[in-house]
Amino acid sequence: MLLRSIQIAKQLVIGFFVFILMTSCTSFPGTENSNAIVNDSSGPEKESPDPGSSERPPVIEVAGQIDFTEEPLRKVLTTTPKNGKPVFFVAVPRMAERENEYRMGLMLLARQAAIYTQVSVTAKFMTQSNNRDMGYREEVDVEVDKELVQSMLDRVEITSHYRDVEGSYFNGVLKGETLPSFKVPNEVKHAVPEWFTNLPSYEGYITAVGTAQRHMFIAESFMQSDRQAMAALAKQRDVEVKQKRDDIEVEYQGSAYQQLNLEITDTIVKGFYVVDRWVSKDGNTYYSLAVCPK
Repeated sequence: MLLRSIQIAKQLVIGFFVFILMTSCTSFPGTENSNAIVNDSSGPEKESPDPGSSERPPVIEVAGQIDFTEEPLRKVLTTTPKNGKPVFFVAVPRMAERENEYRMGLMLLARQAAIYTQVSVTAKFMTQSNNRDMGYREEVDVEVDKELVQSMLDRVEITSHYRDVEGSYFNGVLKGETLPSFKVPNEVKHAVPEWFTNLPSYEGYITAVGTAQRHMFIAESFMQSDRQAMAALAKQRDVEVKQKRDDIEVEYQGSAYQQLNLEITDTIVKGFYVVDRWVSKDGNTYYSLAVCPK
């Protein structure tokens, strides 16, 4: 019974990612924990093709499950611009037909490019406190234009493709755009990247970090940490903030009280860009460092 429940849960999560693709576009375009590369499906290891080329990069197979905290695969999560072009990272859960992972990867890269161009963000921040403790909840809704995603399919290009037992991982570039270099501190202090505790600053940009706890699939975990960073940037921009505050005081046995604060940020974010990501060594926490223009 337990095994069946786990299988059903996995199917639901994969269905969630398929749903994202279907709502973004109506069709697709044409054991051990080790970072050891065991096979390159294109033969001997090659350099990634030029971003302007239509040639697919070689598929690099990794034994077991990728450890993104160790080199050389740590660099896959660092998406500082390449030759001025925006670089994106996406993860795709394992599918029965592995070719479909490539197609979904391309679609998710196009979706990230569309989010970079323009995205509608609604973030709800709620705190509830009383004289004993405090609770906090946050909900983030992201709306991406479907036609914009479709238009990005011809502008994004996959530059690297890694596979392990859990799925596929892609880097891709967006042609026709230019960004500054965004130098990222690469030191690790107290098991977290330096930029988590010492947020870097970039001229003309605001910066934020998003975190998320581990989900069933790494793809969903990264997506949630990106959303949290997006919500933090939207709140900083404060383009249009609607606030509602309800303070409720209830007296019983003297001085007990309860207070509820709700803040809603509803805005359009342009230029949202993740420059680096990080996974804790135990794989339970995911981090995203993001920027957008002031």
